[in-house]
Amino acid sequence: QDLIVADDWAGVAIEDLMAALLSQHASRGSSRIKVKGPKVVLSPEASQNLGRAIHELASNAAQFGALSAARGTVSISWELAPGAQGDLLDLVWEERGGPAVGQPTKRGFGMMVIERNLTRALAATVSLEFCSDGLQAHISMPLSSLTSQSKDEEIIAEAS
Repeated sequence: QDLIVADDWAGVAIEDLMAALLSQHASRGSSRIKVKGPKVVLSPEASQNLGRAIHELASNAAQFGALSAARGTVSISWELAPGAQGDLLDLVWEERGGPAVGQPTKRGFGMMVIERNLTRALAATVSLEFCSDGLQAHISMPLSSLTSQSKDEEIIAEAS
């Protein structure tokens, strides 16, 4: 929310959102966290909803996953891809080097935030894979659900 307010509700660059959320778990530029993708300015609503999900993934990684181990790493990447109903933003969260991961026996609040909230709020498709070498999350969202700005508003947000 600090990012949203700081930019007068014009939107938040996805890379800035990732950096702010992950800085709680590793310093910016740390080799433990890699963030890569094209510039996308998210609407305030999309920033809040995607931010909640990334916060949950990062918290879980710090408590139980890759960031709980000295050599664990997290890689977050996204790309724009064509979809049947318009462009999609495909985001991948990959953990490596943490404790062995198993399929959870129940879905807790964090999983609900990641799966249900993103599906409801951003029309996302979410896939969580509990691989033995780390959690992998694949989130695909229509770009139209992430950016509510006109082209003029995007230009203003990029300039600020």
